[in-house]
Amino acid sequence: MKIDTMVDAMVNTMRNIYGKDFHDNEIQTFVSKMVEDGHVIQESEAFAFYVTVDDETLDKIKTEPGYILNKDNLEKMLKGKGDNVHFFGLASTNTKGLVTRDILKGLKDILEKEHPKSVSWWNKAMTQITTRRLSCQTG
Repeated sequence: MKIDTMVDAMVNTMRNIYGKDFHDNEIQTFVSKMVEDGHVIQESEAFAFYVTVDDETLDKIKTEPGYILNKDNLEKMLKGKGDNVHFFGLASTNTKGLVTRDILKGLKDILEKEHPKSVSWWNKAMTQITTRRLSCQTG
C-alpha cells in the first residue's frame, strides 16, 4: 500500500472522528515515520499502527486518550520498548470501511512477533479502551 493512500485514509478517518480537518503534511510525516520505523501492519485494504510500551506508558495511554496522539510522546514510544502492544490508527481503504481478514492476520502476526503480555486499543471515538492480558507470553 502506498503511503499516499494511507495518508488519505488517515485524513478521512481523523475527519470522521474529530469533525475537523488535519494538515495533510502532519499526517504524511506521521505515517512516513511509522512505516520507516516498522510500526505498521499493511494489508491490501487496511492498515494499523502499533507501539510496544512499558506498563507506565500503557497506564498513561489508558488514562489520557490523547497521549498517543502527541508527537513528543509518540517519539518516546517509538524509541522505547515494552512488553505491551497498543494498536491505533486502524483504517481501511475499503469504501465500506470494513476491516478485512488480512488485517486480522496482520494483527496476529504482530502478536506472534512481539510476544506481549497485553494488547490494547481505543475504540474509534476514543471513549473506551480495551486491554487484554495474554496468558501465554513466549519469547
